[in-house]
Amino acid sequence: MRWIRVSLALGLVPSLAARHAIFVAPQSPGPWDVAQIDAFLDHVLRARAIDRDRIYLTGLSMGGGGAWEYAAAHPDRLAAVMPLCGLSLPDRGEAAQLGSLPVRAFHAFDDDVVPNHDSAAWLAAIAFVRGGPAESPMLSYPAENHWAAANDVTAIFEDGHVRWEPVTEVPSSVRLSLTMFRSGGHAIWSRVYGDDASWDWLFAQRRGQ
Repeated sequence: MRWIRVSLALGLVPSLAARHAIFVAPQSPGPWDVAQIDAFLDHVLRARAIDRDRIYLTGLSMGGGGAWEYAAAHPDRLAAVMPLCGLSLPDRGEAAQLGSLPVRAFHAFDDDVVPNHDSAAWLAAIAFVRGGPAESPMLSYPAENHWAAANDVTAIFEDGHVRWEPVTEVPSSVRLSLTMFRSGGHAIWSRVYGDDASWDWLFAQRRGQ
């Protein structure tokens, strides 16, 4: 019952139940270990009948960092990754491993726990591997006097370019994006997980598509 209450607080149950998803949420007392996540996934796959082409990974804060790092280590096991305000910075080798995996990241501009730079650095590194700009997308983030300054916005990386749109949802065909909430600090999980559009994008992805 405790985990049902937790998942309700995160906005998870209605969206996932409607899609007949199997939702598993391992807990960690400290930074995530990629080998432990991999062993846990093996256990779940042995215990349940799961479509191997529809395995998705998401997490927030330290869990978001674990999501980044596991996805970089084992992109072949996932259909997509969706980190929220992830506590992690990439190196070039990690980003290279995410060359084709669909990625949807979220952060808040005013996050004072994990800097928005962390998510932006991952997106820039992955975009560079995919033939896009190497600089942080925050360099082109809408300024205070810009038309999108008061809005939540999303950086969409396509065809070697990045553009900011005043939206928080993207088509399933977009394979690399960063949604930046104008405010919300570090507590953005209910906004992301409570929004059906987040799950619509995630569950539209298939491994190897």
